[in-house]
Amino acid sequence: TEQDDEAPVEEAINASDDATCEAAEETPAPPADPRFPISVLPGFCTRLAGSTCERCTFVCPYDAIFFDEQDHPRIDEEFCTRCGLCCGICDAFVTERITMNDLLDKVHRLSGEGEPVFFTCYDQIPEDFEVHPNVVVLPCIGAVAPEFWLAALEANPELQIYCNFSLCTDCPTAGPEAKALLTHAVNLGERWSRIHMGKAERLPEKTDILSRFFEATSDEFHRRGVATSLVNEVADIASGKHRKRYNDTLAKFHEQKAHLRAQGHAQNAHHHQHIPSTPDLVVRKPWPRLTLVANTAEEHPEIAPNIPRYLAAVDDALCEHCYEPCFSHCPAGARSLDEAGAIVVDPKLCIACSNCALYCPTGAAYLFETDATIFLSKQSTNE
Repeated sequence: TEQDDEAPVEEAINASDDATCEAAEETPAPPADPRFPISVLPGFCTRLAGSTCERCTFVCPYDAIFFDEQDHPRIDEEFCTRCGLCCGICDAFVTERITMNDLLDKVHRLSGEGEPVFFTCYDQIPEDFEVHPNVVVLPCIGAVAPEFWLAALEANPELQIYCNFSLCTDCPTAGPEAKALLTHAVNLGERWSRIHMGKAERLPEKTDILSRFFEATSDEFHRRGVATSLVNEVADIASGKHRKRYNDTLAKFHEQKAHLRAQGHAQNAHHHQHIPSTPDLVVRKPWPRLTLVANTAEEHPEIAPNIPRYLAAVDDALCEHCYEPCFSHCPAGARSLDEAGAIVVDPKLCIACSNCALYCPTGAAYLFETDATIFLSKQSTNE
C-alpha cells in the first residue's frame, strides 16, 4: 500500500520537473549585468592609518558597504548594485573595467576623432539602442570624481552629458541621491576648469554615414552638430580614419587593454595594505585622484588658482621631533625630513586627511587652505 501511495507522488514530482525544464527552455535568460563588480583597495582607505572617515557608507544607496573587525572596508555583494558611487567618492573603490587614467585616455582618443564626447549611464540607454562610438557609458554618471571631470573638460571642452534626470528619481541602481552627487561632481569640475559641460538632448546612435546624412537634413538638432562631422567624415573615409574609428576589433582591443590595466591596479598588493612610514623608511603611495589634479594643474597652470586644496604643515615652534605619530599615520607617505631634521610635506602626496593633526601630541601638525599652485614648479609660477 505504501508503494502505491508513493507512486503518484513520484509521478507528480517527475511531471513537475519536466514542466520546470520546459519553462526554463521557453523563458529567456536574464540579460547579463553590464556593470563590473566593485573591488575594494583597503590601502587607499584612510581608516587603516587611523582615521574615522566613513563617507563611502553615506553615498552607498543600499548600505552595502561596511567595515570589518580590522577596519577594512568591505562590500556585501548581496546588496551591491554596482552603481559605482563609492568609486566617485574614494580611491579605495574601483571597477575592474577601467581606471580613471584609461578613461581619460579614452576621452583624449575620441576627441582626436573630431567629434564631441558624450557621457551617459546604462539606465539612460533605450532598449535595442546601439550608441555611437563616441559615447562613454558609465555604471552611473556619479561614479566618477570631480577630479576626473576637471581633467576631462580640459582634454575636451566639447564634453557633453546625456541624462534624463526624471529617471534618476526612481533609479533602481544608484538611488535618488545619485542626482545630487553627480551634479556636485560635475559642478566642481566646471568651476575648477571654468569650462561649461554640455547637456545633450539625445544620444547619438551608431548608424551608417547615409543614415546620418538623412537625419542631418531632417532634424534641426542633428543638422547643427552632425552635418559638420559629416564633412570631416567624408575626408576621413579617404584617409582611412573612418574605418579606424568604426573598427570594432580596434575598439575591443582598447577595451581589453584598459580592462587588464584595471585588473592590475585592483590586484596590486601595495593597494591592499597600509605600511606605516618612519623617518628612515618612507613608504610613498600616490593617490589617483590627487595625481589627476596635480597633472592637470601642471598641464594647464593658468587654472591652478581656481582649484582649492588643503595641505598639511608643521608649526616648528610646537614640534618636538618625535616623528612617529605623524609619519606612521600618514596613509600616503607624504612626510619626510630635510637635512636639518625638519618635516617636509610633499603636496603631490598629501591627501589632507588630517591624520597628522589628529595624532600629533603637541598640536604642531595642522592643515591650511591653499590652491593647486602648490603642484607647480617655481618656473611655472613665474611664467
